[in-house]
Amino acid sequence: MLNEIGIKAQKASLQIARLDTELKNKILLDMSEELLKNQENILKANLLDIENSKDLKLSTALTDRLTLNEERIVGMSNGLKKIIPLNDPVGEVTSSWTTDDGLLINKVRASFGVIGVIYEARPNVTSDVSGLCLKSGNAVILRGSSYCLDSNKVILQTLQNALSKNQVDENAIQIIDSKDREDTIQFMQMTEYIDLIVPRGGKGLIQTLVENAKVPFILDGDGNVHLYIHSDAKKDNIVDIVINSKVQRPGVCNALETLLINAEVYKEMGEEIVNSLLKEDVELYVDPIIKKKGRIRKIIMEGGAFDVNGSGTILLTEECLLSKIQERNKNFKKKDYEKMFNKYLNIKNFIWLKKGIAGDDTHGHVDDISRFVSRNTIMTAVENNKKDINYKNLNKNLNILKESKCEKGKKFKIIKVPMPSPIYIKNTRVPASYMNFYICNKKIILPIFKVKEDNIAIKIFKNYFRNRKIETVDCSKLIWGFGAIHCMTQQEPKI
Repeated sequence: MLNEIGIKAQKASLQIARLDTELKNKILLDMSEELLKNQENILKANLLDIENSKDLKLSTALTDRLTLNEERIVGMSNGLKKIIPLNDPVGEVTSSWTTDDGLLINKVRASFGVIGVIYEARPNVTSDVSGLCLKSGNAVILRGSSYCLDSNKVILQTLQNALSKNQVDENAIQIIDSKDREDTIQFMQMTEYIDLIVPRGGKGLIQTLVENAKVPFILDGDGNVHLYIHSDAKKDNIVDIVINSKVQRPGVCNALETLLINAEVYKEMGEEIVNSLLKEDVELYVDPIIKKKGRIRKIIMEGGAFDVNGSGTILLTEECLLSKIQERNKNFKKKDYEKMFNKYLNIKNFIWLKKGIAGDDTHGHVDDISRFVSRNTIMTAVENNKKDINYKNLNKNLNILKESKCEKGKKFKIIKVPMPSPIYIKNTRVPASYMNFYICNKKIILPIFKVKEDNIAIKIFKNYFRNRKIETVDCSKLIWGFGAIHCMTQQEPKI
């Protein structure tokens, strides 16, 4: 197969090298128009590629590069049109001189012949490269990624239609219709047919070329896209340029990777620039000076501080997150937390309870008082002894839950679980609670405390979790660490 492709390319290259500029430009215009005419078939082929690539677990960036839509096909079409006004390099005299013997020597640009292009993911490269090779008088053999082969084949056919329409050998543009990696290695070694290989890909592709290619190839560096903000930069444009250069299409190779800011600009606008990137969910790696000055805010949030139902509703406590006692995030208000949870967990429905239980050194972790056990069901701790310090606070929380609604507007089913009798260790009340349970795949690990309420709690859990085994763990001594089972699952032991 590869030898046949090579022979056809060699033959076609002889015709392409002799084409005049006017005909090349007409073919480019026809290619541009053919892409728009055939976009429905291109998009269908692209959807097939995207569907087939799901099993490959491609990164978000690669999936974005693979994906085509009407706007991107218009961009491909316009890209071909932009090649038309470029100077035709073939036959251009770049320098000339006369020797002492009176011999006139001209240095003239000529085409290579057959160019091989290996590229990853992006089907738009198929049209870009084909247009550039045509304008420079070269035939081209394309080797795209296996997971965008269907897209590339339909795009190729579209471009070949324009060649045939102008009585030019359609084999001037060919693609290797194979997903076999060994064909790529053989392609790199076809010295009898290919004059130059141009790679467009990452480190892996470059390394494969270095180790296997016999055909000459152009090797570029790994590359890192920089943007420097000079002290003379127009202040009104800075943030827009930074965001556009990084956020518009993060998956493409010219997306911003390193941002350098003049010190004077940073003093005036540094916080605004950083926050604008964070607002767009850009992950930042900053230098020690920025870290030291605290421009980037880190949010402290323990696992026991919130509980979610998996459908957009969250349980929180004001004592834990809004109190000045053990303040996690200085000056953070409800709206700040709600914005954060919406951004990172897509939470839309917030249930703010009041205080946690006595003895809790975290001051209000919700995993000691109320927990989701399904999307619409909440288990919550209640204190039946009116003289107990927990009675008033837990009763307030219960009333809040009774009035709360889920993200779909329906009220929750509330399952009340009694608090264990007060437990003191070394004259200190500890935060014993059955709410600090842990849900496993087939079991519930339930803390018990050697008190009379244990059996009541076990019965409630068995009645609700009928398809899971209830495993109890004596936490009457463990609770001296001010946590039980769920608290333990939030920690990573130091090794």
